[in-house]
Amino acid sequence: MRVKIEIFDEDGTKISIEFEGARWKEKLLQFIDAFPISEGGRDVFHPAQKPIFPSFEPLSVRERLEYYLKYEFPPIWFTSRDLKEAYERKYGEEIKLSTVSTYLARMHREGLLERRGNRANREYRYIHQSSERITSVDQFERTKENR
Repeated sequence: MRVKIEIFDEDGTKISIEFEGARWKEKLLQFIDAFPISEGGRDVFHPAQKPIFPSFEPLSVRERLEYYLKYEFPPIWFTSRDLKEAYERKYGEEIKLSTVSTYLARMHREGLLERRGNRANREYRYIHQSSERITSVDQFERTKENR
């Protein structure tokens, strides 16, 4: 399959990108994640990628992992290695498997994750609350503080 996207900005600048092959969906999602969205004349990125306001503190690795699991990762069972690889693709930075495992264990203790399997074959799944819906970075920060 082949997918072609053309984007025109206010100045008439054209951006074209074409995806073809077996992994076109994955590459399209990576492109969308990296593409800035113009809002009021300035670029706005995903809050876990780049601060929107000068006083905004970047999210920690733990906060990015939790945000990613809660709002972007599919609600499926996954291993530490699955999350490590997805995180590295999403944020473009390496993270140690032991770091991911430590944060997953903590999130499980805090009741954010379900866990199954023995140590060698452990899997996790984020516990989604049906009434939870993020609408802003401020709301995410408030829910984080209430724990």
